[in-house]
Amino acid sequence: MQHRETIIGGIRRPGPEVFAETLFFVQAAVLGDPALAGSRVAGKFSGFPETSVMNHRDCRDRQPFSLGAILKIWADPESDVLHCLRCGSRRLFLGGSAGGLCNMHYFADWHCPFCRETSPGRFQDGCRVQTDRKTWKPARNAVLRAAEADAGTPAGMPFRDALAKLRALRDADLLDPDHPLEAASLAAAGVAAPVLTGHRGSDVAGACLRREHATPEALAAALETKARIVAERTARSAAARATLDALRGKPGEAGPKTRFKRGELTLDEYRAIKAEIKAAAAEIDDGASMLRIQGEMIRAAEAALGRRIPAAARDVFLAMADENTWPL
Repeated sequence: MQHRETIIGGIRRPGPEVFAETLFFVQAAVLGDPALAGSRVAGKFSGFPETSVMNHRDCRDRQPFSLGAILKIWADPESDVLHCLRCGSRRLFLGGSAGGLCNMHYFADWHCPFCRETSPGRFQDGCRVQTDRKTWKPARNAVLRAAEADAGTPAGMPFRDALAKLRALRDADLLDPDHPLEAASLAAAGVAAPVLTGHRGSDVAGACLRREHATPEALAAALETKARIVAERTARSAAARATLDALRGKPGEAGPKTRFKRGELTLDEYRAIKAEIKAAAAEIDDGASMLRIQGEMIRAAEAALGRRIPAAARDVFLAMADENTWPL
């Protein structure tokens, strides 16, 4: 399975493997910064890397992993028994689960940060594939050990601040021809040649686009514009919903169509109510609203920059400005 990503509202949203790659290649800096290493993952990825058995998450009451604990999981020899078949590197364990009745079924994802391939393992405890479970169970044990060791780790900086710092560190290293942080991180991970490098041309190009266009001033202007538009849209939607409730009638009451059939409304009155309903419904988060918001965000950023953001850089900028995804 290749590098996963989804496209929502025109923005390419990377999956957790992109976060894993970034953390892997800057880990030397993370290990040297207690505030960064102690930052705990949050939001919809608060369970990363999660393991569960029989539909029950392991360590349900544990706090989210710190970045330092995630690095310990990847450094644990048991977290990847089978190395990458392409380059021979140890892969990054992203998570897994197991469950079943007569037989146990194992599901797990590992990601190679060099080949950029996410390999899902779907194993069944049976005669032909019984040995495959040995690749998942050790990884789960590594996660459980890390969770126990991480329990007393003091909380570090807020997760979003940590993500922004990880990206800044990675971009600065990608733009350095010698890539010193990547070299130090590979040494910290115990990865030696021969192995592919992590600085692909597309990654360097993305770093250049972010440095040139996603400046703090441009991002601040875009986010301020987004917050204002969302607040205005929320107010309009609330008013429109109230209008719809009044036009359609309360639950249990006859709606316009029923009243028209009963003869309580003329055809012109019925058509007028339907037109009002249509107009009110259009105010409630129509499908094009996100595209309009993104257009306003780009225009606000361009005003702050004093120049246009080329089409090739807009997805990169919007991904950085999107508050509901990894800022990577």
